[in-house]
Amino acid sequence: MELDVTHMVEQADEMIELSGSQVEHGQNAGAYTWSTATYPATAGTAGKILRSDGTNQLSSTATFADTYAASTLLYSNGADTVAGLATCNGGVTNTSATGVPSCVQSPVLDGQAARKYSMARHTTANTAGNDLTVQSGGATSAATDKDGGPLVLAPGLSTGTGRNIVKIQAAEPATATGTGDNTLLDRLVINGYKALVNNTVTTITNMTLANNTVAAVQIHYAAQVFDGTDVQVEEGLIMCHVTNKAATIANNTCVKPATATQQAATAGTVTVTFTITAANPALVQVNVNSSLTPSAGYPKLTYNISNLTGQAMAANQ
Repeated sequence: MELDVTHMVEQADEMIELSGSQVEHGQNAGAYTWSTATYPATAGTAGKILRSDGTNQLSSTATFADTYAASTLLYSNGADTVAGLATCNGGVTNTSATGVPSCVQSPVLDGQAARKYSMARHTTANTAGNDLTVQSGGATSAATDKDGGPLVLAPGLSTGTGRNIVKIQAAEPATATGTGDNTLLDRLVINGYKALVNNTVTTITNMTLANNTVAAVQIHYAAQVFDGTDVQVEEGLIMCHVTNKAATIANNTCVKPATATQQAATAGTVTVTFTITAANPALVQVNVNSSLTPSAGYPKLTYNISNLTGQAMAANQ
């Protein structure tokens, strides 16, 4: 039996063959039609794929692997090679200082400028904002008497005489209904530090004092003196306030409860005095007066300040 190859080709609905760099893609009224786009005549380099340039089909410049692992994210490694990003359980995509991505469980922001993590505002009209919860890890489910992981909030590392503080902010609610944004204020400043000069008044924070308002702070502090041989220390609580009635500023007082203060000294005496000025801004000041001759860097004051009213506070570091 003779096989009629010519007849079989003529009866095919579709046949693919090359005509230069075009392909035959169908039959219309007995005649085959050719693609408008051209195709590569050779396979090209291993790992290339066909892609359109808007006119023709070309081999890609980028190369691809034969296979990628399950759940792999693809990225360009900068040399026209599409690589697979290694996965990690519970991780997020993070880039290095040069922009190279990786999957990490502890993402790090670059330190070249101030950065901020925040939650977007609610977009539903007339609706309060949502909670944002930061929570450390719990013990294994059904474990016996195992601790939960500590929640650690830490400022950036300082060097030498540089400071590092922690600030917690919150807004004071308005006294009347309204739609305007309330202003965030420093409510708690932790790890304040001030190098002092012996028996010299020094400002540690200032408080805005608008008309018909009050400013009030509480300060937990430790004042230390060292002269190369002996040491002195006083730690305690100080409470300060000041009032402004129609531009008349008064009642600028700082109180040091006796039961909330104590001292120790291996020699000599030390007196620690806090004051708040009758001014706008009101200055909270300290004077550490030691009978010793302090070494360089002493006296020094470390403190935490709580802002108890709706006035802006600026700690002088």
